[in-house]
Amino acid sequence: MDPADPGLVPALLAATDAARNGRVLAGHEAVLARLAADACMPLAGLARMPAVLQLMTFGLAEARREGLHPEVGVDAVLLEMATRPGKRFVPLETAGQQVAAMTDWTRPTSASSSPKGCSRWPAGWPAR
Repeated sequence: MDPADPGLVPALLAATDAARNGRVLAGHEAVLARLAADACMPLAGLARMPAVLQLMTFGLAEARREGLHPEVGVDAVLLEMATRPGKRFVPLETAGQQVAAMTDWTRPTSASSSPKGCSRWPAGWPAR
């Protein structure tokens, strides 16, 4: 996936299944509100994203607070290294393919889907 692709964010937002989000996140509003407050993010703005991407966003916010910044991640570094001398960048996947891989609703979820050792998320959340 090309992180510099201007169509990246629209493609990620377009993949939202509102009905599934409602089922997955039902009953966890207080947890979501706390995560959003901790991350200084407006919860309403994230609601357009698939549930898994909402959680990933909170995880990235926490990593940023710990000093790990995605903009200096390997994808951005490699893209810069390739494009600076004029090399053509060919992504291996699209944003839509990445979303499909992360949101394959045909696979069952289980209690083991919550990050191990994470006290912020109740066991099994957001599996529904």
